[in-house]
Formats: sequence, structure tokens, C-alpha cells
Amino acid sequence: MGRKAKPTKLKLLQGNPGKRPINESEPNANPASVRSPTWLSDGARKCWDMNAATMIGAGVLTKLDADMFSAYCESFSLWQRAHEQLEGSSLIHENESGYKQQNGLIGIINKSQDQLVKLAREFGMTPSARTNIRLTVENDDNEWNDFD
Repeated sequence: MGRKAKPTKLKLLQGNPGKRPINESEPNANPASVRSPTWLSDGARKCWDMNAATMIGAGVLTKLDADMFSAYCESFSLWQRAHEQLEGSSLIHENESGYKQQNGLIGIINKSQDQLVKLAREFGMTPSARTNIRLTVENDDNEWNDFD
């Protein structure tokens, strides 16, 4: 099983420290063609609008990744809505049998937050995910320019 394979774009940005072969036939979609799906919720659309341009500019959001990034945005929206509903509510409540229970919104917050972190790592959106990425200034003589 082992580790997940890194996308070629990230491998090139990091300088391919392991000197493993580069996948020259990896699918590559033009980032300029990315559009937000029409079915996004309002909160997810706000998340998309706030982040997509940066992700496209970094080259990590392409048309092929739009659904996965939409999942990130929907998780963000759910996480945010659950936080808003929890505001001013009790964290613990007593059920009909008299037992104390955690507010159900806390479970929604925790699950959506876990999903956010997992998806954020896939797009290099966490500090630790970015530590291995080294951006270099491109010039026309660079042999790696063909990999865009």
C-alpha cells in the first residue's frame, strides 16, 4: 500500500528529492477552464469565490479537481453553518430519559472539520502541506516548462 503518490506538479515544485521517475503521461487540465458548479450551496459558493482564484493561480485547481474542491467548499459551508447554529446553545443537554448528552451539532462540526483538513491537504492548503513545496522562477530556457 504505502504512501499516496504525489501529483507530478507538486513533485516538480519540490524538486523531486527522491529522484523517482516523473509520470510524463499524467492527465493535465488547463486551470483556466475551471468553473464553479451550479449546484453549490450559498455557503459553498462563497468559499469557492474566496479561494478558487488563488488555487487556480497556484496550479493546483484544474477542471479535473473541481468536484473535489466543491466537496471542500461544501464541508466548509456545513462546518460554518453548524458553528452558527451552536452559537448561544448549550454544549450539553439532558435527553428525555434524564441523561446528559453532547449537542449533536458538535459531531457535525467535528466530522466536517476532519473532512476539511483532509481535503485541504490534498490541495496544499495547510502549512505542513506547503512546507515541501519550493516555487522557482520560471524562464524560457527551463526544460520543465513543458510540464504546465
